[in-house]
Amino acid sequence: MNLSDPNFAHKKERFPNHKQWTTGITNDGRVYIQDDNFEYDTRLYINGDFYDQELQMKYAEAIVEVLNNGIK
Repeated sequence: MNLSDPNFAHKKERFPNHKQWTTGITNDGRVYIQDDNFEYDTRLYINGDFYDQELQMKYAEAIVEVLNNGIK
């Protein structure tokens, strides 16, 4: 599966180690996955029955790793 965006190619040339997906926490404590391609401004929130926020962040980071590995 190739998740690369044709509009992302110029970033990869200038910043070869740049990955498109990142994680974060909002001011009100919600964990998210964000697409750093600013043309889309996409943010996906992670919620569920997690023991704590640390586990929730680890889950989000695992998803981000898979998504970024899909970028060719």
